[in-house]
Amino acid sequence: MSDSTGISDVISWLETTAEGANKPVEQAIHEAQSAEDLAFRLEKIAGEA
Repeated sequence: MSDSTGISDVISWLETTAEGANKPVEQAIHEAQSAEDLAFRLEKIAGEA
């Protein structure tokens, strides 16, 4: 099963939500290499919040 199903929608939503409001999230979105990498980065940010 592909992990790309719906991922572009999630990324679009995250970009819209994070734009200007949460630089670490925005940076994580742009630096993530895969859906799993993005999830790891977002969990790390959430843990620091």
